[in-house]
Amino acid sequence: MSQPAVQSDIIEPQLNQTPEKKKGKSPLQLAFRRFIRNKMAIAGIIILTIITLTSVFAPLIANHDPYATDLYNTRAEPSADHWLGTDDSGRDLFSRLLYGGRISLLIGFATMVGTVCIGAVVGALAGYYGRWIDAVVMRISDVVLALPSLLLILFVVAILPQSGAGILILVLCLTVWPTTARLVRAEFLSLREQEYVLSARSIGAKDSRIIFRHMLPNTVAPIIVNATLLMGSMITIEAALSFLGFGVPEPTPTWGNMLNAARNFRILQNEPWVWMPPGFLIVLTVLSINFIGDGLRDAFDTKSSRR
Repeated sequence: MSQPAVQSDIIEPQLNQTPEKKKGKSPLQLAFRRFIRNKMAIAGIIILTIITLTSVFAPLIANHDPYATDLYNTRAEPSADHWLGTDDSGRDLFSRLLYGGRISLLIGFATMVGTVCIGAVVGALAGYYGRWIDAVVMRISDVVLALPSLLLILFVVAILPQSGAGILILVLCLTVWPTTARLVRAEFLSLREQEYVLSARSIGAKDSRIIFRHMLPNTVAPIIVNATLLMGSMITIEAALSFLGFGVPEPTPTWGNMLNAARNFRILQNEPWVWMPPGFLIVLTVLSINFIGDGLRDAFDTKSSRR
């Protein structure tokens, strides 16, 4: 007769046990999980990190001053002393390649940050307030976007005095911001009627607090993706401007300046070590950044099939 009691004592604790609840993952954790599964994006991060580190620590790697000239050793072929030879002024090409990465990456990163800041603020104001502010901002962006970007940049750079990378960064920021502004404006148009925004208005929250505390953080994902792809475009534009002679003036080394110095047909045909390294690094850097941008886009896309 005691057997049922024993069985009830065993079964009762099992019935009283509650299953453990699994903690749900946040959208950021899910995005990170999707991103790290993208092999091309991870490869892009590794390659971009290597290029960035070699440029940052160029003084420790380069064996010559990139500005030092040697008129008795011009157009030298690659050797143990000059790994990529020398240019017309006798400057070491390997050192200029490493130091040139500093300027090219700096221009791309600084332009990206400046463009995102300008575009995000302008787009947020246009999307939040609408009416005449939106109309004015959109008409200005229409005018800027209607003009070929490279020709517009060439025109602005040509009429301004060349004083280094700072002027080029400013010009790029002032001519490329409409794309980011339109993206942020579109996000704000869909967010300003959300319940949490209407609730914030009903309790008397200031417009600046609603924009920068509640709405702008919800547009971070598309802004990050756009900023990543924008950086690659800015590096390409800087190289194109320097190649045409409108970029950073000599003797400051950039990858575009190195390509500009190799425009001679004889160099293109007989001295590939002069133009292939900077061209290869430009392509490799831009591809790495684009891979990272594609990975971020897939990671933040909630409808993405990559889990």
